[in-house]
Amino acid sequence: MTYLLVSLARGAAAVLAGTALARLADRSADATGLGRIWIGSILLATATSLPELVTDVAAVRLEAVDLAVGDLFGSSMANMPILALVDLAYPRRRSCAMLHPTTRSPRASRLR
Repeated sequence: MTYLLVSLARGAAAVLAGTALARLADRSADATGLGRIWIGSILLATATSLPELVTDVAAVRLEAVDLAVGDLFGSSMANMPILALVDLAYPRRRSCAMLHPTTRSPRASRLR
């Protein structure tokens, strides 16, 4: 019973923290003028990179440099096919051009 209550409390904390983070991201996007997609992309990239950063720092502290280098290059190689698939999913315009209007290339504007 205790585990159930702890799990429910952690779930509620995650929902509340996620809601607060989304509101803060909206405020940051409005204040900076960067756009919500751009701020969301930065937050997502940070959240998904933190476990790798912690692993690499811990590996270096344990003097397991080969583990740190392997993790760094392995994660980069795993991310490249994902970016390629996203780019292929939008054949008429490049995916990065959707992040902010000022980053649109002339080629992407012609293809619309």
